[in-house]
Amino acid sequence: MVGAAALPVKFLCMKQITLFGIGTCLSAVLLIGCGNDNYLDPIPYVLVDTTINLSNIEYNALRIDRGYVEIQGGWKGIIIYREDATTYKAFEKASPHRVDEACAEVIVDPDGLFMRELCDNSIFDFDGIPIGGLAQIPLRQYVTQLDGNYLHIFNQP
Repeated sequence: MVGAAALPVKFLCMKQITLFGIGTCLSAVLLIGCGNDNYLDPIPYVLVDTTINLSNIEYNALRIDRGYVEIQGGWKGIIIYREDATTYKAFEKASPHRVDEACAEVIVDPDGLFMRELCDNSIFDFDGIPIGGLAQIPLRQYVTQLDGNYLHIFNQP
């Protein structure tokens, strides 16, 4: 069962309409919105502010397009994915819909075409969007900034 913290805001607003009337939901819409992209993120906040040297041998996989590595950091770890020579993406490994379960970890599938959660095999694309399985909340994505051979990964300010 999905916890209330993981429900889309849109669902919560629809529930408020029936419980508290249209005025309450309208107030909520004005404050936080009810669009499809507004979710309450159930993953605890952890400061992420790390820089890796892409010329280091342990990051060789990031020298080719669609290469990836996993590093320590965030809540359960971070997956760094190279889209092309100038675009890198970093995702939290914690599953956004099963935060408290031991198996609630996201990995890159062995074929390298998508990411999947270990509990129920929910599938995510490399934009962090769920594309299969039970997951409905996108993966937490960290900001990446490339400066020569250095890739800075950090939380959105």
